[in-house]
Amino acid sequence: MALWIFGDSFSVTWTLAIGAILIFLAYDWWCHQFFQRAGIPVVPYYPIVGNAIDWLRKGNNLYAEECVIKYGKVVGIYKFQYPILFVSDIDIAKRVLVTDFNKFPNHWDIPAAGFPLNGTLLYMKGRRWKDVRAIITPAFTTSKLRQTS
Repeated sequence: MALWIFGDSFSVTWTLAIGAILIFLAYDWWCHQFFQRAGIPVVPYYPIVGNAIDWLRKGNNLYAEECVIKYGKVVGIYKFQYPILFVSDIDIAKRVLVTDFNKFPNHWDIPAAGFPLNGTLLYMKGRRWKDVRAIITPAFTTSKLRQTS
């Protein structure tokens, strides 16, 4: 069976393959609009791989430093379709790590973490992370920390 597209004869297989590629590229483009929708500056990236090539070539610290120097104290990059935010502003970092910490329960997996670390708050995700954090947070109030010193 053949379809007539743009005056040429294409098989159904080719039509489906091209359609699948176009759908994937549209999804990739949508994933790479995350920071733009939030109004955050973005380092120019490649389709599909994002900034992963530059990141791997230069290393984590050097690449992060270059991005922050060139694009500002808060800048977004993409490691494939995953958005990564570099924050070098002390006030924003403090807000994310202290005030808004409960809004960021999920994070990247660290494959080097062994068995003893798997049960810690740093490696938990989702509902379990929220439950454990709700239990231990009262132990770290300012007044209780002052009592220990």
